[in-house]
Amino acid sequence: MEKETNVITYLYVDDNVEGRNSIQNFLEKDVLDIKVIQPTEKRREIIKMLKDYDGLIVDQQLDEKTNSDGKVSDYLGSSLASDIRVIENGSINEDISVPIILLSANPNVPPTLYSLGEEIFDFKIYKTDDNYKEFAKNIPMYKSQMISLVKGYNVLKEVKAKEQDPKKPSVFESLKLRDDLSIIDSRFLDELKRRDAFTAHSKASFILNELIIKQGILVDEDILAVRLGVDKKKSHDGWLKVLTELENFGVKYEGVFCEGWPRWWMPMVEKWWSERMQEESYLQFLSASERVKIISQKLEIRLVVAVAESRFSDKDTYWTLCNSSNEPLAIENGLMLPGQDSLYPWQDAKYFSIMSAIDQSLDVADFEKERLSYYKKLLKPSQK
Repeated sequence: MEKETNVITYLYVDDNVEGRNSIQNFLEKDVLDIKVIQPTEKRREIIKMLKDYDGLIVDQQLDEKTNSDGKVSDYLGSSLASDIRVIENGSINEDISVPIILLSANPNVPPTLYSLGEEIFDFKIYKTDDNYKEFAKNIPMYKSQMISLVKGYNVLKEVKAKEQDPKKPSVFESLKLRDDLSIIDSRFLDELKRRDAFTAHSKASFILNELIIKQGILVDEDILAVRLGVDKKKSHDGWLKVLTELENFGVKYEGVFCEGWPRWWMPMVEKWWSERMQEESYLQFLSASERVKIISQKLEIRLVVAVAESRFSDKDTYWTLCNSSNEPLAIENGLMLPGQDSLYPWQDAKYFSIMSAIDQSLDVADFEKERLSYYKKLLKPSQK
């Protein structure tokens, strides 16, 4: 197969002919080209095809329908993906080190889809009758992420340890940080360096899952806004000017996968606050209104202060968002989610607001349960 220049190609494997073309039409656009096939009898045949494609999309259930040869495959999408990851790691075979996306109509995919301690899929898309509207709304994001994954993998395939080839970029350079690396948590840098000579997938998995997707050194736009005390929706034009100002200062993340996952360097935000806003006070110790007042005056713009309206959210030193309601949340007013004790030191824990946890009977970390019980008791008199 001869590929067009600048066209990003994905091989899409699905045993169900019905609906495949509609998915293809949803996702395919401009520089994104998707070739749809049914599963072959042997998965190695598909693996051989990958040298002609930039990425792979698979359904989990590949063993339910008869293919064009009258055969039914005896493997799952996760089995195919796992084989690819094992082969690429065993031989450092960069030809098949490609993004793999799970596209499934079944959200109850087994959680044990891991290979060599890493996620075998780069991300997962679920399309069901229940979430169709959400799926359709996210189509532009999925396209952007699929293109971004390929671009990022191509960069990471070029990354070699400096001692092996000084002319090749290091994994640090793939992050494209404009400032000195000294502002970044050294524990993250040490962990990243260990992957410098690994496969593109190994590096991609770490950067995506441990730097980009989890908040911490990098933050998304929603967290960025709340840490600056801003209601970004109500501030609109003023917020766009803030983003431009931050980008000019070098706060915007421009490294691998930035097109699909827009992020901002939190250490650079703090540096910008100190140097550009000329503030000695730490952002986290100021109220949302104090932060907004300083930014508005310095940049001569209009911004609206973020406000949390639920009960027990009495502090406005906002630093995160409720993982359920998405409302601004001061850490002191939050209840930590379960499973946050396995985070890397540079990653931020997730929290529920107290009222979200009570109203929706949400599970919280064990050490938070006594505190949650206390707040439930406070509510009882007013409910009578």
